[in-house]
Amino acid sequence: MKSARAEKTPYAARPSVSGMTTYAYDPNSNADVTWEGPEYARLRPIVFGYATFEALSAACELDLFTALAGKPGMTATEVSARIDLPAHSTRLLLLTCCSMDLLVKNGDRYYNSYISDKILVRGKPKCAIPFVRSGQLLQYRGFYHLLDALRAETNTGLREYRDGHLYDSLSPNPELEAVLYEVMAAIWELSHPGLDDIAELREVNHLLDVAGGNAVVASHLHDYPHLRISVFDRPTACERARQTLAANGKAAHIDTVAGDMLADPFPPGPDGISLCHILSALSDEDRDRVIRKAYDALPSGGRLPCSTSPAGTTSEASSTAPGCPSTSWSTPPEPGWPIPPRITCAGSPTPVCGT
Repeated sequence: MKSARAEKTPYAARPSVSGMTTYAYDPNSNADVTWEGPEYARLRPIVFGYATFEALSAACELDLFTALAGKPGMTATEVSARIDLPAHSTRLLLLTCCSMDLLVKNGDRYYNSYISDKILVRGKPKCAIPFVRSGQLLQYRGFYHLLDALRAETNTGLREYRDGHLYDSLSPNPELEAVLYEVMAAIWELSHPGLDDIAELREVNHLLDVAGGNAVVASHLHDYPHLRISVFDRPTACERARQTLAANGKAAHIDTVAGDMLADPFPPGPDGISLCHILSALSDEDRDRVIRKAYDALPSGGRLPCSTSPAGTTSEASSTAPGCPSTSWSTPPEPGWPIPPRITCAGSPTPVCGT
C-alpha cells in the first residue's frame, strides 16, 4: 500500500525554458507540506546557510566570542559597548548566535557555548576563525561559479582572483595572502601528524617546497633529520616564512628562495620538489607549466610529492592525514595528461607525483 504522503502522479507535461520537460502537478499533491514540517526543516539550514554563515563571520570579525571568553555573562548592553556595535544590531547578532547554539543566554546574560569557547576564541590553539575568514574572503567568491565549473569541468571560479591573484607576482593582494596563509596554518595544525612518516621524503635529501607560503608545512617536517628544505615563494611570502621559522626555531635548517613559480625557473640542486595544496588553485595551463618546470629541474630519480590530484588522473592511493602529501599515484596518469614520461607511477626509481 502506498504511503498517504506519496507524491501524486503529474497529469500534464510541458517544455521549460531550458528545453527540459517539466510537469504541471495537481495543486493538492503537496497539501501535507508545511513550513514546520520535516521537508522544510531539513532544507532550511541549506537554503539559508548564507545567513548563518554571515552571522558567524560577523561575530568572528567583531571578536564576540573572544570578548565573552574574557568576560563571561555580559548583558547585551555590555556586549554592545565591548564590541563597539549599536544596541539593536548587537541584539540581532546575539539572537542569531543563540539560535545557532554558538551562545547561551541565561536570564539577561550571555555566555559562549562549548563549541564557541573551544574553537572560536581568537588566539586559542586550533582555532576555527581562519576557516571562517577563508570562507568569507576566498571560498565564497569562487564557489559562486560552481555551476559553470561543473559544466565546463574546470575550476572556472579562478576568474574571481585574477585582479590581485594570490599567485600573481605583479599584483599580489596582501589581505588575501594573509588570509590564505592563516587558513593553511590552521589546516596543518590539525593534520600535521600525518607528515611524520612519508616514505618519499625519506628518499630525498633536499626538498624545494614550491608556494610554501609562511613555511608552516616545512616547519612541521621535523622527523627527517637528514632533510634540507628550501621554501620557494614570492618575496612577501618568504618574509612571512622567515618569521615563522624564527618563531619555531627552524631558521638553521630551512631557508627561503624568492621567486615566482609561474615565471621563474626553479633553482637547481633539490632532488625533491613539493607541490602542496597548489595544483588545484591553478588553471590547467599554469598547472601543466609548473609540473613540467619541476620535471626540468629535478635530477634523474628525483621525487615530486604533491597533495592534490591534477584533473585527468586516476588515483587509488590514500593519505595518512587530511592534506598529507605522502601518497603517490598507484596508477599512471590517464593518456593525454601532459606529464613527461620520466614521471611515472609509484614504486619507480623516477620522480613520483602524489595525490
